[in-house]
Amino acid sequence: MGEVCTDSVFKRSFSALAAAAVLQKDQNDVRLDQDTVSRLLERVCQYLEMEQDTRGYVEGKGWAHAIAHGADLLAAAVRHQLSPVDGSGWRVLNVVGQTLFKGYAYSDDEDERLIQVLIALLHRKDSGEVNLGLWLQGIAHDLVRIHADEGATLYFFRSRTNVMNFFKTLYFYPAGEEYRKNLEGHILMLQNMI
Repeated sequence: MGEVCTDSVFKRSFSALAAAAVLQKDQNDVRLDQDTVSRLLERVCQYLEMEQDTRGYVEGKGWAHAIAHGADLLAAAVRHQLSPVDGSGWRVLNVVGQTLFKGYAYSDDEDERLIQVLIALLHRKDSGEVNLGLWLQGIAHDLVRIHADEGATLYFFRSRTNVMNFFKTLYFYPAGEEYRKNLEGHILMLQNMI
């Protein structure tokens, strides 16, 4: 972990993708116990927090896509019926938010994959503690704070690109009118803040 622009990202990224496939298969024929699923949820959160190699497609080598594959694994972990989402909902949201501020402007549909984590979380009946609007507001405030602290730096603009693309993708995701109405105010607020 922590290596950037080396081939080690492929092992990490595709291990996450393989683990996501295992969790998806386990949804139909549950063999994992709750403790294992709970530990896996925490480990994938740690993985996405620590991953620094944010490249998507690597010319001549293929897809690194560590953020996208990590998001796939996190979404699979959240969807699993034994996942302790009721106590981990905010943790999951905070990890997704952190991925938007890694200093790299995503260009290979990472936002689409990260949205799947939110959709999985929102579809869980036991995630009632999660307030998506409050969380989105926190992301907007983080972006404003970065601008206030650092000014119009490259880091700020890359983070802004990620946040705006994420918000737009979430807004247009075909998840229903109730999400869209909730998001509209937060997106407009963000646009007015920056």
